[in-house]
Amino acid sequence: SVPMPLVSFGLNAFTRQLEYQADAYSVRLGFDIRKALAKISKTNLSDLNPDPLDSLFHHSHPTTVQRVLAVKQLLDTCERK
Repeated sequence: SVPMPLVSFGLNAFTRQLEYQADAYSVRLGFDIRKALAKISKTNLSDLNPDPLDSLFHHSHPTTVQRVLAVKQLLDTCERK
């Protein structure tokens, strides 16, 4: 059906935002989850550099690289305060 790709895209975008929020919550609690993200990625044999368009439309989670960079930015922001 025609609307299904739009619904899927929207749900994936929503889920990715939830993942970023969960990562930010971990950082606010004082955890540096970068090593854990890398370990999960290695265990799951994740593609560290998937095609950006494929990832945008088909993946429900941000890539490991995106999540690690987001956590690094949050940690750097926390250190400056």
